[in-house]
Amino acid sequence: MATVFDLGLLEGLTPIFVGIFVFIILYAIFQKFQIFGEKAPAGALIAAVIALLFMVTGNLRQLVTFFVPWVAVLFVLMIILLIAIMILGFTQKNITDYLTDNPGVTTAVVVIIILLFLIALNQIYPGYLSYSSDGGGVGNTLRSVVFHPKVLGVVLVLVIIAYTVRHIGFAK
Repeated sequence: MATVFDLGLLEGLTPIFVGIFVFIILYAIFQKFQIFGEKAPAGALIAAVIALLFMVTGNLRQLVTFFVPWVAVLFVLMIILLIAIMILGFTQKNITDYLTDNPGVTTAVVVIIILLFLIALNQIYPGYLSYSSDGGGVGNTLRSVVFHPKVLGVVLVLVIIAYTVRHIGFAK
């Protein structure tokens, strides 16, 4: 029975929506960071080719359709959190000053987005990032490299150096 809420026809338009979305995002990135300089047609052409690739490749299309709604939910939750903070009496200037002075908030959002992307990647390509017992795959290689004692030692030394430079070099 046909209803108003039957969105089955829109599933056929998913490749078009994904292509438009990828084109807009890539073209905006190319224009914002001037990757191709003043040559806007070159950026548009590259963005169109990559968008076409996302349109015709089923797994890439699934990756976008799984990842983008979760990022949208994250941004809606952040907006609700900001509204709740403003209800408590903070002004928009207070919030923007805090966000610009503390890069940890931006880092946390980027880390959450990367985790969402890795979850989406694992949903579309199951087992690709998992840790299997046979020793193969990206997951086992990544785990053996990241948790190697020498790498952990270097990371610890870099964290100590960064902490020292931040607190000694920029003393107020």
